[in-house]
Amino acid sequence: MRRRRGECDCVNPSQGDSTLPGKGRRRGVDYRGQRSVGDRMGNDAKPMKSHTPGSSPPSCRKYGIGCTGAYKENLSRVRCYCQMSQAEFFSRLTLSISKDRFAPYYSASGQGDSEAYGIYAWNLALCESLYPALNCLEISLRNSIHQAVSTAFEDEFWFRSRLTGRERETIQNLDTAFASTIDQTKPGRYISECSFGFWVGLFRGDYEQTLWTRLLPVVFPQASRRFRNRSLLYARLNRIRVLRNRIFHHEPIWHIRDLPEQHQLILETIGWISPAMLAMTRLLDRFDSVYTRGAQYYAIELDRIAQDWSASSNTPGG
Repeated sequence: MRRRRGECDCVNPSQGDSTLPGKGRRRGVDYRGQRSVGDRMGNDAKPMKSHTPGSSPPSCRKYGIGCTGAYKENLSRVRCYCQMSQAEFFSRLTLSISKDRFAPYYSASGQGDSEAYGIYAWNLALCESLYPALNCLEISLRNSIHQAVSTAFEDEFWFRSRLTGRERETIQNLDTAFASTIDQTKPGRYISECSFGFWVGLFRGDYEQTLWTRLLPVVFPQASRRFRNRSLLYARLNRIRVLRNRIFHHEPIWHIRDLPEQHQLILETIGWISPAMLAMTRLLDRFDSVYTRGAQYYAIELDRIAQDWSASSNTPGG
């Protein structure tokens, strides 16, 4: 029978007489020293010649691995092949990520490639799991501030006259960017273009008298009285900002010991602004399950992928 590309006629002991990639078969040969497959199955398949001692064993043209018919020897060859395939898989991952970026994860694991990449993958999953909460907090916070301040001062463009320092410079840069465009007449465009750091900056002491003498209960209507404190809110939001920037700048967060606590801070702050937004966030939030899995879960999954990877990598476009 003509082999298709990517097929191998070697035996994988874990699959009887299936091949290393798990596709092709070599009919008629029983590599366990029993009757031929054809005889055992009771069909009329023509047995192939068994290996004669002293002669060259049948070889796998695709992978250069010979089959002697001895189970133990074939098992060692399969194991060697799998190790080579896994090493190539992780080598290609390292090439894509870069050795410098991957080095801290490898040092942290103190073990092998799959353990180190398990930490790397877990870190990515943690970042992904925190995105809905960070997204909902940022959007609800900026809109709550804008609605409260614009209503209090009866001015949708309050940010043009009531800011100082970095925040004022941000608005001036947006004025320049929006010059001669319709965006210059839309306050919503300014609100959406300002970064999370911009909104956190409004809770600095510079704005204690300008904004927060009476607007904190409006921006955080569900917060208890003891939390309606500008300095406390600034510390909380700035802590969240640091975590948010680590995530959005693709930096490690898996090693942060109080990460679950910070996750709860984000959810609690959303609830202070809008219980409805918190309800939607909880629908999308899966941080707890990802954090509980730990790096070992992803190490095991990557090991499985590495073992299966060789078959797909040897097909066209693989």
